[in-house]
Amino acid sequence: MRDSDVRASLLERSSMSMSNEIFSGVVRLLGKSLDERSEDDKAEDKSPSIYVRKNFRELMKMLNRRGGRIMLNALDAQQLDDILNDMADKIIEDNSN
Repeated sequence: MRDSDVRASLLERSSMSMSNEIFSGVVRLLGKSLDERSEDDKAEDKSPSIYVRKNFRELMKMLNRRGGRIMLNALDAQQLDDILNDMADKIIEDNSN
């Protein structure tokens, strides 16, 4: 984990680290975000937008709220990835303006 805030948010939040499905989904999102950003050689800032502290914390808050309404553990990996990707896209879009 390249960012201590990301690592701490994942491992210190019991609801995230206790669920293999949710933890794996967040790790997949982080990996995807890192891969997409590294492919953009023209970008001055090589850190992916979801790794920005404010964005990642907002993602965790949204995920916790969503987990209060639906059983995220019951979703298959693709459904969970879709939810996480939608959340990340919304956060990045909202904070880039």
